[in-house]
Amino acid sequence: MKNYREYTDASGVTQATLAKSEKPEDVICDFCSSAEKPQTAFECRDFPMGEDPLGRQHVSTGGFNACPTCAKYVESGNREALLNRSVENFMREVNGSGFMSRSDARAGIKVIHDLFFRNRNGGAK
Repeated sequence: MKNYREYTDASGVTQATLAKSEKPEDVICDFCSSAEKPQTAFECRDFPMGEDPLGRQHVSTGGFNACPTCAKYVESGNREALLNRSVENFMREVNGSGFMSRSDARAGIKVIHDLFFRNRNGGAK
């Protein structure tokens, strides 16, 4: 069972998300995938995120939306708390699907967070 939705962005790149749709009411936190309404967006340069298990290249485009909790962790630089929250929420979303082990999820999410912090180019909006 697929626990994510694929879509093609404006530049023609296939992206994957846990969000139900691209409607404003379905926007989720880009850090922890929480449905808690993101209230902050952090500016970030576009960056390649690597290949998915099917060999497709993914690119992060635009800023990162953050729920209030993740925004607090980003602004304070508490990467460990950000990572823990993200892993817990991700594992809850894919619970029982066998999609990914906790250790693989943690490693993958950490890479994405590290890339965000390296490519962050502004403050919160």
